[in-house]
Amino acid sequence: MEHFAERLPRGGWLWCVHHETSTGILNPFEELKALCARLGLNLCADCISSIGALPVDLRGVHLATTASGKGLGSYPGLSMVFHDYSPRPEPERLPGYLDLGHWATHQSVPHTHSSNLVYALVEAVRRATPERMERIRTNAAWLRNEVRALGLNLLAPEAVASPGIVTIVLDRNMPSAEIGEELEMRGFW
Repeated sequence: MEHFAERLPRGGWLWCVHHETSTGILNPFEELKALCARLGLNLCADCISSIGALPVDLRGVHLATTASGKGLGSYPGLSMVFHDYSPRPEPERLPGYLDLGHWATHQSVPHTHSSNLVYALVEAVRRATPERMERIRTNAAWLRNEVRALGLNLLAPEAVASPGIVTIVLDRNMPSAEIGEELEMRGFW
């Protein structure tokens, strides 16, 4: 990782995904923040699956994104961008909905949103408590142990396993569609 980051110019951006939903791997966020600080890089992070599902410290992160669904567990449809600088509006280059500076200038929501989505997001944020995050972590640890006890392999090593996703590595003779249907019948998505 450091070998590639050293190739970036000072002030450049290093983009990452904090929580890989396809693999169940939690990337080393604190190490990435330290690396970027040391090399003078701006860390930009996709935290869509992690914010709300586990504690996330965005100090030292230039830009981070999340959404109302996934980690927060609300209805999908709203996105959020966290930034550690004051973006300038660029109406000549960007439409208002995509212009982060436009949004930041208003210090509010300058466009109409579904109040139902907003209220659902407020409730999801209210419920994103340490207790909920611990329950997610405990349930995932239990599930990983149960899956291993069945003789199945997991993609993510325990040291980097995400508390929100468990990815099972299937043998070639195990049809994934059938396994998925069986899991769904037993209450797993």
